[in-house]
Amino acid sequence: MLYQIVGYSTALEIWYALNQIYSTASMARLIEIHAKIQNLRKWGMIAMEYIQKLKHLYNTLVAISEPISYIDHLLYLFGGLNRTYNPFVTLIINQPDKPSIEEIHSLLLSYEFRLDSKNSDDQLSYLQANLSQLNLIKKTFQT
Repeated sequence: MLYQIVGYSTALEIWYALNQIYSTASMARLIEIHAKIQNLRKWGMIAMEYIQKLKHLYNTLVAISEPISYIDHLLYLFGGLNRTYNPFVTLIINQPDKPSIEEIHSLLLSYEFRLDSKNSDDQLSYLQANLSQLNLIKKTFQT
């Protein structure tokens, strides 16, 4: 960032310059960020790395006052997963309650762990058990 503020002599000038650089939501910048999100795939990444890259892009949009919706978040997240994750995606989208993004991320990490540990027979039942437990906890706190 230093090279972007060289030549300014007051804090106000620096603030104005940085604000123009990072806060202005130009159409080109918005399209670029959305394209990066749409094209991001998990291929070769662990789930945590994939989630962090998505979060970075989402936070960039928030910083320029263009946050994405819950549904768009899910569409982008699920769109970057390969067919190995279809049972996970199906289970999440068929939930009667709307799990938070953080809960979905946690479940994705659990699901990937199960995939990696080669216990393919009980992957889906493990995920269902986690979701059932999560729903039970939610209901307990809601009453």
